[in-house]
Amino acid sequence: MPGIVSRNILIEVRVRVMSPTQLRKQLGAPNPVQNSGLGNSALAGETEFFLALKQSMSDGIRDSMGPQILSMLQNRGFLDNPDAANQFHSQLSILFGNGTSVLEKIIIKELYRRLNISYDSNSQFDYGAALVYAKEVCSVRPC
Repeated sequence: MPGIVSRNILIEVRVRVMSPTQLRKQLGAPNPVQNSGLGNSALAGETEFFLALKQSMSDGIRDSMGPQILSMLQNRGFLDNPDAANQFHSQLSILFGNGTSVLEKIIIKELYRRLNISYDSNSQFDYGAALVYAKEVCSVRPC
């Protein structure tokens, strides 16, 4: 067909087993030993939130757009700072335009499911505010 370009994409996946400390370091999550100024429960909540957010972003993107898009976003650094909502939104908007809000909703729904927070699909949606709310919930109760 005219106008359609077919490309073959080769994706290499490598799996590496690592300890929780190595995983925290790789994800950039706070390490309880390094940050003694925070209470243990607050630090645990922040770490739990951060890890849940990273996993929710990966799962939401992979489940809705496929592993190739997830890999491309990871390779371009889009998922490097998951709690930087404005930066993430701007980067996604360049690629997906109006589809960005749909992807953000998928990520937030997955995050709220993981953290056992009820999600109201009828309320006004704001990705950044939804992240702040989830982080606050994790700071006052176990997630």
